[in-house]
Amino acid sequence: MGSFEVKQAGSQGFDKCWQLCDGTSPIKFDTKGNALFVIYRRNKTEDMGSFDILVNGAKLKTINTYNKDSWGEAFPELVIKFQTNKDMTVEIVPCEGSEDKKIQILGIGSAENGKKIGI
Repeated sequence: MGSFEVKQAGSQGFDKCWQLCDGTSPIKFDTKGNALFVIYRRNKTEDMGSFDILVNGAKLKTINTYNKDSWGEAFPELVIKFQTNKDMTVEIVPCEGSEDKKIQILGIGSAENGKKIGI
């Protein structure tokens, strides 16, 4: 879980989350599927941070959890969609400058042959 800890989420429909607790060590796990998505909390407060999502060592997306029109809601993001199932090593890494910012990962999931797999 790296620099993340399981905490109370306080977000609609999610009672727990993986929250960044000072540092830059990633959440890292292996999965298999043809799609990967992440659900995170975004908000309009200045203490919100950013994180990168890497799959098999390649940075696919940078997500900024600050959004001026947000109110603390859960927000889903499709990270990647493949034509066929792939083995994936996934890393969620806080961006430089976000070590002491708020990042809450509410859910991570993949799909394998149309079957959803929650992580």
